Amino acid sequence: MSGRRFVTVGAFLICLAALAAGGIALSGASGAPQDSGRLKRVKEVKEVPTPVEDGVMTAKQKEHSKLYKSARYPRGRRIPERVESEGHLTVWGGISEVPLSNLPLGESLTRLRCAADAVVIGSVRGKSSNLTEGGTFVFTDYDVAVDDVLKSDARAPVESGDAITVTRPGGTVSIRGRVVRAIDREVERLEVGQRYLLYLRRVPATGAYGQVSHPMFADAFLLSDGRVEQISDKPLPLRYLRAADAAQFLAEARNALHTPCVGGASQ
Repeated sequence: MSGRRFVTVGAFLICLAALAAGGIALSGASGAPQDSGRLKRVKEVKEVPTPVEDGVMTAKQKEHSKLYKSARYPRGRRIPERVESEGHLTVWGGISEVPLSNLPLGESLTRLRCAADAVVIGSVRGKSSNLTEGGTFVFTDYDVAVDDVLKSDARAPVESGDAITVTRPGGTVSIRGRVVRAIDREVERLEVGQRYLLYLRRVPATGAYGQVSHPMFADAFLLSDGRVEQISDKPLPLRYLRAADAAQFLAEARNALHTPCVGGASQ
């Protein structure tokens, strides 16, 4: 009797091990990126999919699509072909490995300000997503109403009350009856109806603005209920705390406007 019980328990443990192994294999096949050591999270963003057709985009979208050709974005089969066999999709941008850094908040915000053409506080009023030119990822153009300007673009001044376009990787589209969600955790998506502090680089071909491309520094911060939240997975400026008091953070951001850039230049 005891021998039979031993065999039964052993078989049960073997089954558990097999199920666990199967679960790991299934997770790996889902398309989610593997953990490479950095804390990773996916911010839940409320998005209504933009209906798109393969190869159909505006002249502005064609220009913005060219910004997302780096090796961090997927290659291979195009999304329109993938949805035919795979159904709904989630596609991922890559993760850049960066050294840990303990730069103070003020210095981080100074570096961000120096790298940006414009720094604004604005509210997202609308968005339109589309496939990239290669058809393997998604990008989104956001309509942003500018509430306050911390740094204006010297080549095309931005003022409070202006409406600007901010283009960023990632977003959600519907194509051929399937929903495709694209996630770049180094940049992250904006949410319609929310208010952000944005560090922006001008896109000369369209006059719109894109992100400050640096693997270490986040460039977009959600402002809500007296708090500021770093929405991306980058280590700086808020590191892994991700949130801070909005008044104190904005005071640091304004102080950084008057701090000389690296090398003594002030922008």
